[in-house]
Amino acid sequence: MKFVSARQRAVDARELTSFEETELSEITELFDNIAHRFSTYAKQGVTNGYPIDVRGAISTQFIRTPDGWRISSMAWDDERPGLAVSPVLP
Repeated sequence: MKFVSARQRAVDARELTSFEETELSEITELFDNIAHRFSTYAKQGVTNGYPIDVRGAISTQFIRTPDGWRISSMAWDDERPGLAVSPVLP
């Protein structure tokens, strides 16, 4: 919830005025009631009047519950000097 509440505060304060994230590529592995998705993404937007234009990678784990699939964990990182992602996963 920290991620959501931090973004909500930025929107309410008019610091984050535009945001869009697009999945560029993905690979999903499934084993019965667990799944893992590794994706590359691009995100664009405006924060504090400055443009955001970044790519990165995200790892998401899921578990199937009686109510459907739920996210159990996520981790991501953005590109920066010396760290770049390929737009197409193997």
